[in-house]
Amino acid sequence: MKGKLAARSAAQAPKRGPRGPYGSASGTASGAASGPGGTRSAYAVGRLERALRRQMSAVTAAAGLTVAQYTVLSVLRARGQLSNAQLAQRALVSPQAMNEIIQELTRKEIVQRQLDPAHRRIVRLMLTPLGVRRFASCDAAVRRLERHMLRGFSERERGELQRMLRLCTQRLEAPANLRLTAAASRTTVQGS
Repeated sequence: MKGKLAARSAAQAPKRGPRGPYGSASGTASGAASGPGGTRSAYAVGRLERALRRQMSAVTAAAGLTVAQYTVLSVLRARGQLSNAQLAQRALVSPQAMNEIIQELTRKEIVQRQLDPAHRRIVRLMLTPLGVRRFASCDAAVRRLERHMLRGFSERERGELQRMLRLCTQRLEAPANLRLTAAASRTTVQGS
């Protein structure tokens, strides 16, 4: 009886490759959630993220920056002067991590701090002239990398890809998803 129960449990368990629940080392996965060609979308997005991060790390390192530092410079360039909290939120890092990034960028004289004249307790962050030059150099290389990644896509396809990625992100960041994730965790724990 025990043997039959164990065999049935193993047969019902989700198939997992050596790289985790998203797929096998070959890039294939089984199950209803598979997309065209048998690869799960979550696995494909994860592979893209890892490949892009690896390439961006090489590109930003050539400019003397990390990916996180480049992101901070990009946000400052687009948004102007921001507080540490605003910058952390827009750069998708914790305020503590942002403090460390800003300390290093300040030490390199790429970013400077300035007291907000209206609110003397708020410190605004901004790019220095060196920061503007460093960002421009790094950003040009990142744009070349992005063009290479999207080579062969039409403008319409690029726009559609952006739209679909934004929609996926919105769905996963939505408050309703937090309830979904919690429910899935409870089911997984109860089924263990």
